[in-house]
Amino acid sequence: MKIRHVLILVVLFLAIAGVVRGVAQQTASSLPPPPHMGFPPPPASVCTDGKYLYVMMGPRILQYSTPDLTLQNTVELPKPTPPVQQ
Repeated sequence: MKIRHVLILVVLFLAIAGVVRGVAQQTASSLPPPPHMGFPPPPASVCTDGKYLYVMMGPRILQYSTPDLTLQNTVELPKPTPPVQQ
């Protein structure tokens, strides 16, 4: 009887593991690729004026309040354009 219980537990474990693996593969295939895949993340710069913490990451500047670090404002920087040659 003990061997039968062990075999039932093994079969249940393998069935559950197969279902979990299938769900994980389906979820992973539906997710978008992570940003900067294969490249280092963009550098970030940080400064403060005592009241706010400013973080420049990529083309954005994020403004956080310093007591509790809540996001106060986000500004998207325009892309630079090359100078016109004459």
